[in-house]
Parts: sequence; C-alpha cells; structure tokens
Amino acid sequence: MQENILIAFYSQSGNTRRIAELICQQTAGTLYEITPETPYKSLYLGGGRRIKSEREAGAFPALNMPLPDVPKYAAIFLGTPNWGNSLSHPVLSFIERCDLSGKRIFPFCTHGGGGSGHIEMDIRKLCPMADVQKIFEVYGNGGSNAERAVQDWIGGLYNENFI
Repeated sequence: MQENILIAFYSQSGNTRRIAELICQQTAGTLYEITPETPYKSLYLGGGRRIKSEREAGAFPALNMPLPDVPKYAAIFLGTPNWGNSLSHPVLSFIERCDLSGKRIFPFCTHGGGGSGHIEMDIRKLCPMADVQKIFEVYGNGGSNAERAVQDWIGGLYNENFI
C-alpha cells in the first residue's frame, strides 16, 4: 500500500464503499471506513429524523475509534453520500476530529440524483488550510461504468501530478 494516501469514507448503503474500494485499487492507498458509534437507520426507516435533529443542533455522532494517523498522509480521498446537499454527519465528525491542515483532499460523493450539492464548498469552509480539489461524484454505486469512471479520474490526477 502507498503510505501517503488515505481513503476515508462513510457509507450507509454500500454505494460510497464501492467507490472507495475502487479508488483504493487504483491508488494502493490505505482504506479507512468512518463508522459512527450508533449506526444510522435507513432514511426510509426513520433515519431522516435523527439526521434532521443532529443538523439542527449542530451535534454530530461520536465515531468508533481509533481514528487513522492522519499526519502521515499527504493526500486524503474523502468520501460521503450526499445528505441534504451536504456531507454525511459521520464525515463531519471525522473532519472535526482530524486536523486536515496542509493535506490535499480529493472529495468524492455518491448521490441519488442530487449531484454533489455543496459538499466541495462545505469541505473548503471546514478545512480552510487544506488544498481541496474538485469533487468526483457518482450516481448510486456508479453502475457498470464505475470502475472506468474512477480509473479516468485517478488517471487524470496522476497525469496532473496531483498525487
């Protein structure tokens, strides 16, 4: 594994996990799943109430430990599903708990039709001392084109010497 690349992600349905795993295959980075201490229910089974109350209170979930040793990574691929046009709450907790200053962040998101919303802008606001790159977004789990789309994205980053 390449020691200077971290792929940190939260996945509720498995879609974001699939993209993170494809990124890991392309970069040989270290895969880290962000997991809340109390898992979220499906949005269709009442999970939306918890998300709404957390967002209104500005209180985001405790995460399972340990967190990765972020200082040893130069590049961080940060993955999230689109929740209300923004980051999932576990990813917000991860950002709060990890100093991402000086890191090059490659955001990626999965969505159900809402695109990337303002996820990239929110990461820029939350990580003003990081070098946040343009977001990569995928509908659902990317379907049969996911592997090729991730290959093209990662290939472009290598060609541009971003990673």
